Amino acid sequence: MDKTESLAAAVGSRSQFEREKERLIVEINQGMDAVNRNLTQLNQNLESAISLGNNFSRIASLWSEFGAIISPPVEDD
Repeated sequence: MDKTESLAAAVGSRSQFEREKERLIVEINQGMDAVNRNLTQLNQNLESAISLGNNFSRIASLWSEFGAIISPPVEDD
């Protein structure tokens, strides 16, 4: 194998390397896009759950007041 053949082989392998590198970059980019979409969906779900929980705080305090009124005070002897 002379110098030009080895140079051609190096260029060929480099282009194979570049093609593989580009393929992996695209695959990683698609994976990161999917992660971003899933995190956005998770954030929206958490915000909905927090909002729903905040809506029940008023009802919980109302029941707490009702329970305090209904139950007789405990007296220590």
